[in-house]
Amino acid sequence: MNRIDRLSNLPDTILHHILSLLSTREAGRTCVLAKRWVNLWASLPSLVLDSKGNESNFEHFVNRVFRLRESLSVVSSILPLALPGSIFRCESLEELMLDVPYPGIEPIPDLRPKSISLSRLRRLDINAVVTLYDDFMVKLMSGCALLEELSLRLCKLEFSVIPSDVLKRLLIGSCDHSDMIYIHTPNLLCLELYGALLGGYTFKDMVLWSRQRLNFKVSWMNMIISGAIPGTMPMCSEPFQMLRILNCMERWCR
Repeated sequence: MNRIDRLSNLPDTILHHILSLLSTREAGRTCVLAKRWVNLWASLPSLVLDSKGNESNFEHFVNRVFRLRESLSVVSSILPLALPGSIFRCESLEELMLDVPYPGIEPIPDLRPKSISLSRLRRLDINAVVTLYDDFMVKLMSGCALLEELSLRLCKLEFSVIPSDVLKRLLIGSCDHSDMIYIHTPNLLCLELYGALLGGYTFKDMVLWSRQRLNFKVSWMNMIISGAIPGTMPMCSEPFQMLRILNCMERWCR
C-alpha cells in the first residue's frame, strides 16, 4: 500500500506558517523531505539571514537564497561581512534594511557595490558602521528611480551631495562626516537629523520646500550632551508656509 504524503499536499500558506516557526537554516534543511520541499523554504515571506555559527559558508548561502527568490519585496539583513552584490541587483525589491554591526576592525569597511539596480526600491535603511562614498550615492540615486525614504545611521559619510527629485523622507543620525553635505531634495516632506554634526549640511531648492508642509525634526539632546550646538540653522532663511520643528526633549519628559 502506498503511503499518502498528506503534509506535502497542504497549501503553501500553511507550509509557510510551519516553516516560519523554524530558523532559516532549519527551514532550509527540510529540502531533503520530499521533492515538494526542495525550494519551498526559500519562498518564505520572511527570511532571517544570520552568519552566526557558520561564517565561512554564509556568503554562499545568501547568494543561493537570492538566486532562488524571484519576487523578493522586502529584505532586512544583519550581515557582519561583505554584502553579496546580488542584494543590489534584485529588481523586485521594494524595501531594504541593512543592519551591519561594528566589525571591530580598522579601517571601517566600505559599502561600494559594483552596481545598483533596484528599480522598485522605495525605502532604504542603512544602520551600519560603514563608509559611504560619492560613487555609492550616485549609483543609488541613478539605480533607484522610485526611492522615497532614505535613512542613514552610524555611517561615515564621504559623499558631498544627496541629489533626488523623488525623495520624500530623509533621516541622518549619528553619522560622521568632515565636509559639508549638500541636500538637494526639492520634494522632501520629512527631514530628521540627529547627532553632533548638525551644522554640516547645506540645503538647496529651499524655495520649493517653502511651498509645502515640511516636518523637520532635530535631536537637540544629542547636541547638548556633545556640546556641539550650532549658532544658526542654515535652513531657516526661507519663508515657510508650514514648518514643524520638533525636538526630542519630549521623550525625556514622559
